[in-house]
Amino acid sequence: MRKNCAPILAIIIVLTLCLPGIAGSSTTLEVKMMGSAPAMTSGENRQPVISEEKARESLNSMFPEIISGKDLQIEYSERSFMGKACWEFRSRKIMRKPGMRLEIDALIDANTGEVVQMSYNPEPDLYRGKNAKLTREQALEIAQTFLGKAHPDKASMLTTGYTDQKYFYSGNGLNMYYSFSWGRTANGITVDSDNINIGVDAVTGMVSHYTYNWHDCQFPQVDNTISKQELTAKLLNESGLCPAYVSTMGTASNEINTFIPAYILNSRAVYYDCHTGQGLKADGSQITTKDMRSYEQTFIPQQDVSGNKAYLAANKKVNPEVARKAAEEFFQFMGLSGDIQRSGGGTSIEAGFNQEFWSFSITSGNRYQDMGYTQVGVDVYTGKIVQFNQFRNQIGGSGKNISYDEALNKATEVIQKINPETNNLLVLCKQEWVGNDNENEPYSFHFYRLINGIPSQQEGIRAEIDKSGQLRSYWVNWYDIQYAPLTNIISHEKAQDIYRIQEPFELAYIFPIENPQAPWQSKAQQPVLVYRNIEKSRVDAISGEILGRRTGAQSPSVTASFIGHWAAPALSLLNENGLIPAEGIKPAGQMTRMQTLKVLVRAIGRQYYSDDQDIELAFTDIKGSYTDAEVLKKAIKAAIIPNQGKFDPDKTMSREDLAVWLVNSLGYQEVAAIKNRIDTPFRDAEQIAQDKANYVGLVEGLGLLGTDENKYFHPQAAITWAEMANVATRLASRTYSGY
Repeated sequence: MRKNCAPILAIIIVLTLCLPGIAGSSTTLEVKMMGSAPAMTSGENRQPVISEEKARESLNSMFPEIISGKDLQIEYSERSFMGKACWEFRSRKIMRKPGMRLEIDALIDANTGEVVQMSYNPEPDLYRGKNAKLTREQALEIAQTFLGKAHPDKASMLTTGYTDQKYFYSGNGLNMYYSFSWGRTANGITVDSDNINIGVDAVTGMVSHYTYNWHDCQFPQVDNTISKQELTAKLLNESGLCPAYVSTMGTASNEINTFIPAYILNSRAVYYDCHTGQGLKADGSQITTKDMRSYEQTFIPQQDVSGNKAYLAANKKVNPEVARKAAEEFFQFMGLSGDIQRSGGGTSIEAGFNQEFWSFSITSGNRYQDMGYTQVGVDVYTGKIVQFNQFRNQIGGSGKNISYDEALNKATEVIQKINPETNNLLVLCKQEWVGNDNENEPYSFHFYRLINGIPSQQEGIRAEIDKSGQLRSYWVNWYDIQYAPLTNIISHEKAQDIYRIQEPFELAYIFPIENPQAPWQSKAQQPVLVYRNIEKSRVDAISGEILGRRTGAQSPSVTASFIGHWAAPALSLLNENGLIPAEGIKPAGQMTRMQTLKVLVRAIGRQYYSDDQDIELAFTDIKGSYTDAEVLKKAIKAAIIPNQGKFDPDKTMSREDLAVWLVNSLGYQEVAAIKNRIDTPFRDAEQIAQDKANYVGLVEGLGLLGTDENKYFHPQAAITWAEMANVATRLASRTYSGY
């Protein structure tokens, strides 16, 4: 995910509860239909069927508690959601913490009047003084009731979908609602992209997020399809498996993104024809057998070769003039000249890693024109080019329509010129969209980085060459990442045997996409029956286990320990956010200082900014590359803890020490530092450390951490998971870190 923070551009990205799958475009396949489907129109160049007034009535009737009395901006768009014409309703208020987002954002289908999307991010006052009151199980009942009322005719077509929020959220702030997803089936087969997603607020119990993506159509019959066994044998024979480093991000047992070796199918196909097994692109067009393989070369795993160290690793920012000079040389390489200016900057986030850059452009006297012209991004730590974007086709081309091979040679020449140090460390991965016949679309080349002789699917260089032979964009993702060694990996033959037994494919109905890079704008087309990979389709190269790209729903063994406990809602919400260890906890279990700090930093919504990387940890008991260094740096930058002395990460966290951290997290240190003692009418007030008494008094007065029923505070007692969960949800509602 790229974040460009140019000074005159404001980009607001509104995340829905669960991204819909693919939808809409033409297909080259002929399908046998069960009946004639109604014609699907694009919604272009015509007036809405549903009036603005009717659209508002529809939205208000579905979400009266949220919409009633709200001042909303209304706009009609012919291609707003999955190619549908929609009325767009948006609040005038933008919530700014922890990120910019609208308070209300809703879409109404302009042809049917149905609500297709609604997200509500309430103001802090709605949460003030309230605790989480719903467990996930209780929230599910609300979601099911809502679903039954909104779509009573669809119950028989729905199956419970993937609902693990830990995969969808990056970890900046507590998500204050539970998400639930239902997928559609037809003829007992999954319908990709058709789904209903509902989010229930854990504090208010309101349905605060909703997405409805549904195609009114008929589906092809299931007949004369080849078996999974036949398809697996065909693909292993024609494409085979190849070793590669893959990410474990999003799994419940891993809070940190690690990279492990696995065997993956060496195929660039997204889908497979259910009758022939032929590979298909996302738009439904066929891939020839000779073009099926993602990698043409054979990879031989090696041990600790030179490519295992990141050349971009650095911890001190370069002089801005060094970066400007690098940008100037790049512009000269592109045949451009003029005065170079800083035009912004930002942070690139890929695979969970941050890369900060400064943006430069050639000034023309027109600032807005400069922003839309060309930009070069220079890594602030190395002074190397890490990105280039040509937003408008200003660089003169030859006018000819070059071939794929010619464009590939151009891309290779550019890499050799800009990043010669990557020589012999890159391999081309053929993507399914490469070679697009549309003359307005550039050729896109993705070169993955080689680590120990095999490709890393998290790092590399992407270059786009337009049909005239000019470079249109350039991205470098190269990080200082720890990779698992390739010792004792299973053989290629054994991996293929495991894959053959697994047969990791299933039938699915899909809606081919005309433009895979902008699926939300695609026109709705007729469905096609295909085979596709199931979620678990990679073979762990060390254990031989079948890997998924993400895990399933929350573990029942973890949530079962909360049932009936007074803090069950708060604990359930922590688990929803991935803050409960995978092995589970006891509500009365004591927390360590590091566990407490992780929850606290998330509760206040402290994001990890690029300049946090400049902090050098000065704790006497934390050396080298520390697993939770990012959490510590966030806490230091937020003035929660001082960057000195001994941190004691594994020591239990006392209640009075937590009081200090809570006051610091709210920025009330000066209040706590007053000479007058804040009243602490506790029976054990004399046991509170003198320098922490005001902190304890403040958090008790703020309702964050109080006494037991006998008015004892227990200052030296360890904080428990139940207490901290309650504190975290109260703090999150006070600072409004919810998404």
